Amino acid sequence: EVEHYRTMLEELAELGCTTPVVPGVMPFISVAGVRRMSAMNNTHIPTWLQERMDEVDGDAEATRRLGVEVATGIIEQLLELGVPGIHIYAMNKASSIQEIYDNLGLRR
Repeated sequence: EVEHYRTMLEELAELGCTTPVVPGVMPFISVAGVRRMSAMNNTHIPTWLQERMDEVDGDAEATRRLGVEVATGIIEQLLELGVPGIHIYAMNKASSIQEIYDNLGLRR
């Protein structure tokens, strides 16, 4: 969640860190993969997203599109916070990154 980024920045500032922090966003391409990663990192997937992932599980293209939708929303929130940049992990799916750019109106 974007709020975690804000909290992390506040904690780093309290420690005297002035180095810019560039967040990374990875549009997911696999329901099982994102759930496995969440379990490994001990993070919580919101109920609304669990439900959406259940709807697309087993449909690779629908899963990819949901990953693009969710990543776009996260990036919009991060840009509103004024982040110094965003690292988007393509995971060999350049078309997903192009869609995110289009969704954000950033493609030239």
